[in-house]
Amino acid sequence: MSAIRFHFLIAAASLLIPAASAVADSEVERRVPARPDGLVTVSNVSGSVTVTGWNRNEVEVIGDLGRGVEELVIDSSGRVTDIEVELRGRSHGWDGNARLEIRVPEGSSLDIEVVSAEVEVTNVHGDVTIESVSGSIEIESSSKAVDLESVSGSIEVEGEFERLDAESVSGRVQVRGTAQEVDLSTVSGELELRVDGIRRGDLSTVSGSIELVGDLDSRAEIEAESHSGSIELQLPSSTSARFRVATHSGRINNELGPPAERTSRYAPGRRLEFELGKGDGRITIDTFSGSVSLRRR
Repeated sequence: MSAIRFHFLIAAASLLIPAASAVADSEVERRVPARPDGLVTVSNVSGSVTVTGWNRNEVEVIGDLGRGVEELVIDSSGRVTDIEVELRGRSHGWDGNARLEIRVPEGSSLDIEVVSAEVEVTNVHGDVTIESVSGSIEIESSSKAVDLESVSGSIEVEGEFERLDAESVSGRVQVRGTAQEVDLSTVSGELELRVDGIRRGDLSTVSGSIELVGDLDSRAEIEAESHSGSIELQLPSSTSARFRVATHSGRINNELGPPAERTSRYAPGRRLEFELGKGDGRITIDTFSGSVSLRRR
């Protein structure tokens, strides 16, 4: 997330000043034509955004606009449909909430920006990009490329993906399904993956834990690192890979091969290098004080 866009989201969040308002909530329902493989952008500060793919070449928006929302702007031009919740000017007395239910062509791509709004996406097969500050993100779909960013909101993903990038500071990241390439990172949030078919994986955290359960691609390249968080991999015995594991002071428990060795008589560090099968893939794990467990699935 760029610094400019992040500061914009934070600034928008600061506008949510709870107070009484004489302006009543309002409901809207609109449809506009859309390309079957077009781009749909959504901007909302607070409330919720639910996007569902359907088999029509239209975008439908049903909205419940809270007090303080100026209007819901929908603009469709060429292959792009823009949906934006506009708040009133800098006056007191709004909550700024907007709850949007949006239907888009199944082949659409999405670009969604929210602050504290919850986001749910279902059955959308184009590229998906979502940026959030504190709102949770949930996706159940099959998309080519998915890019998700959150500060404190949780991220839950389920489906089939060619590439999945997810980044959170303190929110938990959970992934289910199949994915060829994954790049996941947190500071203190947990990373939990139950994913098959990974060809390339980059998993990193500072103090959060990492858990990967799955059947990897035969030539998978996996890198997992943490400072104090634990790392656990549960893999089938049929896995073919070369393993290199190193810790500065953390323990290493290996059910897939030989035990770890100490790096020095006078230091607590441990290391482990071994092969499973023909050693086609490569798995590298590094921690400072976090423990490492390699378990049989």
